[in-house]
Amino acid sequence: TRTDSEFAQAGFPFKLGEFLATGKPVIASNISDIEHYIKDKRDALLVKPGSVESIVIAVDYILNNSEIAKEIGKNGKIRAKKFFDASSQARLIRKLIYSV
Repeated sequence: TRTDSEFAQAGFPFKLGEFLATGKPVIASNISDIEHYIKDKRDALLVKPGSVESIVIAVDYILNNSEIAKEIGKNGKIRAKKFFDASSQARLIRKLIYSV
């Protein structure tokens, strides 16, 4: 997770793609434009940046909803392949370059 800072809000946590690719349920800070890629309680659990209480609630949710947590992990892996895979990113960059 990240703190709520200008730096965090201006960047994108690239490690998130690696964490999602594991297929395990992921807890991530809801910063920058994360919600454009990841939906809360569908692909990952998004928490308020810097909020310990928010993280505790997310961990509790995972522990008390094991079947849903498995689905979140599977969905997160699908999102990782769609948005964070090098091949998909290369196609988008190529498309952008050719459009200019």
